[in-house]
Amino acid sequence: MNSKTSIPSGRTVTLDFVEGDLVVGRHSVINGSGKPPTVKVSGTVYGEGDNNFECNLSAENLEAEDNVTIHGDLEIKSHVEVEDGRLEVYGRIAAHRVDVDEALYVSKDLTVEEVDVGGSLKVDGTVKAGDIDVGGSFKAKGEVQAEKIDVGGSVSIESKVEITQLDVGGTAKVDGGRIHEINVGGSFESN
Repeated sequence: MNSKTSIPSGRTVTLDFVEGDLVVGRHSVINGSGKPPTVKVSGTVYGEGDNNFECNLSAENLEAEDNVTIHGDLEIKSHVEVEDGRLEVYGRIAAHRVDVDEALYVSKDLTVEEVDVGGSLKVDGTVKAGDIDVGGSFKAKGEVQAEKIDVGGSVSIESKVEITQLDVGGTAKVDGGRIHEINVGGSFESN
């Protein structure tokens, strides 16, 4: 049986290593231990809504509702799922699968096998992914390597790309590189 650690709503706590699952109440803030501040969870982190992590966070899974903000790196072995909200990571993300209903922002690099965002995806670093599926817009400042990118709205990549298949409903703009197969409903521009 997996143990569970629960943090009540509206609290600010400092954690280090959590054996089992971590349940974080609404509007709670989690601080990490050490330098850089880090929280390691052996199981799943469950966020009940509007949670802030002022640290690096690593866990098996992250499942949350509403908005989640992480001021550090996010390292998840399996999947990240944010329902009815957005995920903002002021650091890098490494995960197998990321699924966010509204918006995903990453200030550094995004490394995933699969990412699915209902609204917008914005990455200030590089992107390495198998499958990227975005309902609205996808913006990246760094280089993008992906097998398949499917975006309903627009794509703007400010660096070189290496993409096997690109499907965009609206406009696509990249700064050179290679795209093996392309289907764009609007306009396409490559510098």
